Amino acid sequence: MSNKPAINHKPKQEFNRIADEAFKEVINALKEKPQKLPVVTKPEVVLENKQPNVVVETKEEVQQTPVKLDEAIVVAKQQFDLKTDYLSDETKKAHLELYQDYVDAFNKNSAELDGVETKVSTTGAPKANPELHSLIQDGVYNMNAIKLHELYFANIGDLASVITMDSIPCIRFTNEWGTFNDWQHEFIACCLSTRNGWAITGYDMFLQKYCNYIIDLHNISVPVGVIPVVVMDMWEHAYYSDYQNEKLPYVFAMMKQLNWNVVEKRMLAVEKAAAMFSSMNK
Repeated sequence: MSNKPAINHKPKQEFNRIADEAFKEVINALKEKPQKLPVVTKPEVVLENKQPNVVVETKEEVQQTPVKLDEAIVVAKQQFDLKTDYLSDETKKAHLELYQDYVDAFNKNSAELDGVETKVSTTGAPKANPELHSLIQDGVYNMNAIKLHELYFANIGDLASVITMDSIPCIRFTNEWGTFNDWQHEFIACCLSTRNGWAITGYDMFLQKYCNYIIDLHNISVPVGVIPVVVMDMWEHAYYSDYQNEKLPYVFAMMKQLNWNVVEKRMLAVEKAAAMFSSMNK
């Protein structure tokens, strides 16, 4: 048996009565002596440093203080085992070596960008910085090449490729295009319409839907706010050694071995991100 003292619980009605009486007392006090109401003041917040941290304060400082960019980003090459039997070993080897070249080029570019200093002149006409422009543009080109190749390598070469009617990709593409085959026809048409570039199916964060896109090279007509879920490399180096100018057999072969498990994981991830993105913009 517990030795704790018993607690005398008052019935709910008693608490309500006490609360009502206290409330009436407060109301009466307000009516009789409104001047005695306490004045609530916002406490003063003392900041250690009341001056905002600005990059530039005076024109003189702009002239005298170079701003050194800290942009050194190092990208590590990913490992891919391209198991597809629709591409020759020579094509796969050359393609992976090209991917390595893009990684090396980006890292070299990033190191050079890290050493760039900019000076904004306040006298005369403002001058552009061609070195900064070139390095940033090259960085975008190489980074896009890296990521598009990684997405492509990861979604091809599934020797046991299969898609079911109740899978996320089939359901989503059917909802957007009417039927899964309609998506396939449009995607293949995009592949055949590329020059040197990429065909992708991606989720548009702004439109909140899946669409097909064509990217020229690695950095032309890249849609803003679109996350790729299916990626096909349509540069000649991806197929010419094995298929020459015949794009269609190459595209059919790659689509026969699309890794739908990878595609589904991408779709689930992008839709989760899209939900957060949408809530932030409401």
